[in-house]
Amino acid sequence: MSEFTLTKRNDISPKCPHCEEELGEVFYQTKGRGLLEGRNAIYYCPSCHKVLGVGQGVAK
Repeated sequence: MSEFTLTKRNDISPKCPHCEEELGEVFYQTKGRGLLEGRNAIYYCPSCHKVLGVGQGVAK
C-alpha cells in the first residue's frame, strides 16, 4: 500500500460539490448535550445550504 500525503494549502479554496461556490467558510449546527451523550454536528454550504458532512463527538 502506498503512503498517503497530507499537504496544507492556503493558496486555493475548496468548492462545494453541489453548487460549485468556493468555500471560504462552512456553516455547522450541533445537537446534543455533549456530556453523557454524543454531540452531533452537521456541516453545510453557506451558499446553497446543502449538507457537506456530519460528525459525532463524545466528551471524555
